[in-house]
Amino acid sequence: MAVRLLGAAFLVPLLLAAQENPSPQELERLLRRVAEEAEVFYQKAPRIVGRETLTHQGRLEPPRIRWGASRETAGARTFTREITSEYGFAALRDKPEWIREFRQVVSVDGRAVLAERTNPRQALAEGMTSEDDRRRMTLLREFAKYGQTGAATDFGQSILLFRSRQLALLDFRFVRREFSGADEAVVIEWRQKEGSDDAARVYSARRLERVRMEGTLAVREADGVPLRITLALKNTEYDTLATHAAAIDYAPSRYGVLLPVSVHYRKLAQRLTPGKKKKDPPVLGPPRLIIDNLARYADWQMFAADANIKFIPIEPEPPER
Repeated sequence: MAVRLLGAAFLVPLLLAAQENPSPQELERLLRRVAEEAEVFYQKAPRIVGRETLTHQGRLEPPRIRWGASRETAGARTFTREITSEYGFAALRDKPEWIREFRQVVSVDGRAVLAERTNPRQALAEGMTSEDDRRRMTLLREFAKYGQTGAATDFGQSILLFRSRQLALLDFRFVRREFSGADEAVVIEWRQKEGSDDAARVYSARRLERVRMEGTLAVREADGVPLRITLALKNTEYDTLATHAAAIDYAPSRYGVLLPVSVHYRKLAQRLTPGKKKKDPPVLGPPRLIIDNLARYADWQMFAADANIKFIPIEPEPPER
């Protein structure tokens, strides 16, 4: 029995490899379907709030200049933090096309951070729909206070990279077929073209950079529904090459829109050392893991966008068959 199971396990990738690559027309069909889901997200996600549980692992490097520090001064140290927040999407009034993540932190390492009578979900929804951008900026600043060492955000809405108007700014290439659970998926490699409006904004070394991204898009072959998006980018921070990588898993929701199930973000750093000769390229040191974030999402709930925010009750999930 063990031998037969082992043989079956190796048979799957061989069968997938034997299939023909999707035609350009088939890839175009799949991408149009992804764009449809991205448009639904753009329209509906700003009225949906969920619960985010973020496990943050960070590495604090020693300061570059330590006045009076002795040789025995401790070097880098790592720490872990769990942050639970109400979580949703909204845009600033002066940038309506740029949807961002917003959070109302509920607890840090199990300790409540809000007054007992405060309804965090209601507070987040009111802040997200306020006419005053200052309330939304306050939400962003408050989340930044809870001890994450330079972590990146705004991955949950990565599906918006594939709206119809953005597809022309991306290059696509078929990579492989694979299984995602019981579903057969097509994996497509994507890369932003020069001058893309959606290039990542990275603030480092006291300057703001726009860095092109690349990654993969896994879609269910049967209907083109996106299952996973990965993205990666690199930038230089002083004498260090930083690599940012994220994987976002999506699933359909009861509200007719794809929503994130999890986001896994990692940041690696490699020290750049000048080459022996002036014309030699810099030498990369070994990679060090600086940040490892895993966020999980649940309890999504839609609210009515009117003067008195009212949440649609969460219905029980249908029993599995």
